[in-house]
Amino acid sequence: MNIKILDSWLREYVKTNAKPKQIAEILSLTSVSVERIEKHGSDFLYDIEVTTNRPDLMSLTGLARETTAVLSENNIHASFTPPQFEAPKKEKNTASITIKNDPKLVNRICAVVMEVQVKPSPKYVKERLESTDIRSLNNLIDITNYVMRVIGHPTHVFDYDRLATQTLAIRK
Repeated sequence: MNIKILDSWLREYVKTNAKPKQIAEILSLTSVSVERIEKHGSDFLYDIEVTTNRPDLMSLTGLARETTAVLSENNIHASFTPPQFEAPKKEKNTASITIKNDPKLVNRICAVVMEVQVKPSPKYVKERLESTDIRSLNNLIDITNYVMRVIGHPTHVFDYDRLATQTLAIRK
């Protein structure tokens, strides 16, 4: 399966002076096949084939770790910077939700209930998603796709007001 990643987005997680062409060559010789690298405005876009035995490389975080490792092995300085997430502000709970989950199926669950407004995403989010062949739809859907591209795990948004029982059930 192929993924497309902008060089500038990858470099948020990989600190290096290596040129995009060097990164593409070294990755292709060691772990993934960079099918092509092309100019994308003022940026570069990697088109990367990831084999089925390396699903960890389908995310920016996984690809950044791999890039850091292979550059370092080739005596090119590189350091990995993990994604940073702000802890949400704790506010008084005004709603409750019950999550039914078999931990054998899904071992991570997070539910946040907040007031949001559906609107277009910021320009940089749209550009990054669309460069990776994910169509931008709105801020709520786009953030789930953005997080999925960064960490490699699907995420979902639910409208609390439309949950008749205020219960999320995750099942096989």
